[in-house]
Amino acid sequence: MMALLVQHITDEANKTRECHETFMEEMSKRDEAQKQKIQLLEERMAAMTRQNSQLKQDYGMTSKQLDEKNAELHEVIKKQSAVLLSMWSYFCASATASPQREQERAITQGNVNQLMEWCHKNGVLDTIVNNAKRTLSVYEYKLFQTIVDEWDNELNVDSCLLRWEIYGQRKAKCKEAYLYILCFNVRGLEQRWGEVVLMAESKNFDILVLGEVGKFDTRTINHALPEFKLFYQEGENASGGVLILVRDRIRVSRIPCVLPNICVLDIHMNEVVRLIGMYAPASKTWDWDDLSPFTSNTCMLMGDFNVDLDQDGEKAERLLEWADSRSLSAITPGCSTSLRSDREIDYAIVAGVQIDVQTYERNTTSDHKPLCCILSYEDSSNNFGSITHWNVLYCCMEYMYKYWEDRWSDGNYNENYNKFNEFLGLMVGRCTRYFSIEKARGAIPADLRERLSYSRALSFKAKRTGDIRLRAESAKIRNAVRSDLRIFRQNQLAKQLVERHKPGRSFVMFWNKTKKHFRNCSSSIRGFILPNGDLEKDPVKMVEQAADYYEELFAEPTVHRPHPYVDLPHHQYDDYQQAISLVTYPDIIKVLKGRKKKRSCDIHGLSPFILDKMPKHYWNLIANLYNYSFRTC
Repeated sequence: MMALLVQHITDEANKTRECHETFMEEMSKRDEAQKQKIQLLEERMAAMTRQNSQLKQDYGMTSKQLDEKNAELHEVIKKQSAVLLSMWSYFCASATASPQREQERAITQGNVNQLMEWCHKNGVLDTIVNNAKRTLSVYEYKLFQTIVDEWDNELNVDSCLLRWEIYGQRKAKCKEAYLYILCFNVRGLEQRWGEVVLMAESKNFDILVLGEVGKFDTRTINHALPEFKLFYQEGENASGGVLILVRDRIRVSRIPCVLPNICVLDIHMNEVVRLIGMYAPASKTWDWDDLSPFTSNTCMLMGDFNVDLDQDGEKAERLLEWADSRSLSAITPGCSTSLRSDREIDYAIVAGVQIDVQTYERNTTSDHKPLCCILSYEDSSNNFGSITHWNVLYCCMEYMYKYWEDRWSDGNYNENYNKFNEFLGLMVGRCTRYFSIEKARGAIPADLRERLSYSRALSFKAKRTGDIRLRAESAKIRNAVRSDLRIFRQNQLAKQLVERHKPGRSFVMFWNKTKKHFRNCSSSIRGFILPNGDLEKDPVKMVEQAADYYEELFAEPTVHRPHPYVDLPHHQYDDYQQAISLVTYPDIIKVLKGRKKKRSCDIHGLSPFILDKMPKHYWNLIANLYNYSFRTC
C-alpha cells in the first residue's frame, strides 16, 4: 500500500514538473517575442530620426517645423509602445520571477516612466475587475459593476457622492398598519358564540368587543378562540356584561374600572391607545361624566350606546355635550344598526385616532348588526433588515485607490480627510441592501436549494400530467431534503451555542435572535458580600453599609491648590527637545490589529468594524496625514 502511494505521489510530481517546464518555455517564447517587437520599434524610431535629418538637409525645414513633426511621430510611437509594454508587464507578472527579468523590468521602468504609469493604471483596473468577477457572487459582481459605472460616468466625485446619498439613507422604519376590530352586541354569548367564532376566523379580527354577553362558559371561549386573551366586566343584571378578546401578539394592559358594563384596556403600539368597550342600557346607574377619568388624548369608546345622535333629542344632546368637553368625536357607520328599528345606536366615539366604521351586512341571529372597525396607526417597530456586502466594498475601494492616491498627493490634507470620510460612509451605504423582515428567510446551502427546486418542478409536472410515479419521486426528494435541512439547522444552532461568547458572525446572529425573548425585570438584593468574604443579610445593616459606601464615593475630594503668588518649579521633560518620530505604515497596521472591531460609530458614521474592512494600503495614504498633524501641532 505504501509503495503504491509513493508511486502515485511520484507520478503527480513528474506531471507537475512537466507542466511547470512547459509553462516556463511558453513564457520565455512570449518574452522573446515582446523583446523583438520593442527592438523593432526602436529600430524604426532610429530610422525616422535619420529620415528627419535627411529631410532637414534636403528641404531646408526649420527647427520649429521639425520639432512639430517629431512630436507627432513621438506620440504615435508612445501609444504603440504603451500597448506592448502593458502586455509585456502582464506576461512578466504571470511568469515565475527571476533576477534577470526583475533587472529588465527595473531598467524599463527607469527609462519610460510615463508609459509605465499609463500601463499601471489600466492594467491594475483590469486585474481588479477580473479578480472581482472571480471571487464575488453573481449578485455581488452585478452590484460591483453598477457602482463602478456610477463612479466612472459621473463628472466629479461630488456629484457621485450626491447620488449615493439616496442609498445611504436608511429606509423609514414607520409604516402604516391596521387593527381590525369587531364590535358586536350579541344579546347572549352562550347562544351565539359559534357565530362570533365564525366571524372572527373568517375576517381575521384582531380585537373583539362583545356587549350584553350575559352568562357564558369561559372554558368554551378559551377552547374555541385559544389565540385570544379574555377581559370581562360584569353588568348590572344577568343579561349584561362586556367581554373584550385580544390576540396574544398585541400588547395590552387592563385599567381598573368599577363601573358595570365598562371594560377599559390600553393597547400598546407606537403610542398607547385606550379602548373602552361599553354597553349603555337605558337603566344604567352611571352617567357619561363618570367616564371622563378614563378618556385620554388617544382613545376610542365603542359599543351599544342606546342613543341615536339624530333622533333621540335630549339624550343625544347630553352625550354630544360630554363628548365635546372631552374633545371626542362620533364615528358612525351611516346606517341603522338595530334590526328592530331604524335607529343608529352602535358606533364609536374617538379622540386622536383614525378609525373607519361600517356595518356587517350578513345574516345574524342578534337584533344588532355587527360593526367592522379598522384602526390605522404607524408601526415604528424595526420592520427592515440590512446586509452589507463587504466584499463588494473592498473591491470597489481597490478600484478607486488610484484616484485617492493622486488626491492625497496634493498636500491638502484637511479637505481630503473630510471628503474621504464622506466617501467611506456613503460607500458603506451604497453596498448595503435593505429588505423586509417579513420576507426574510434563513440562508440554506446551494445544493439543498437546487434539490428543493427540482422537487418543486417534478411536483408541478406530476400535477399537470397526472403521473403518480413523478409525484412519488417528488415527495421522496422533498422528504430527504427536509431531513437534511433539519440536520443542517441543528448543526448551525449547535455552532452558535458554542461560539456565542466569541467575536464573529455566530456571536451576532445568536444574540440578535435571543434578545427578542428577553423581558425587562428587576430583582431585589438578597445580601451584600463583605470584603472579608462574609455574607450580610440584615436589611438594616445593609442600608447602613450602602449609605457609608455612597457617602464615601460622592464625598467632596480634597484638592491641593497651590497659592497663585508662589512660583512653581518648571517641569522638565527628558524628551522635550526630541522631535516626534514619523508614523510609518507598519506602525498603523500594528495598532489596527490590536484594536477591538466594535460597531459603535463616531460623528462621521464610521466604526472600527468598518475601518477593518477597508483595504490596508489606504492607511499608507493616511500616514501622511498623521505626520502632517504632528509637524503642525
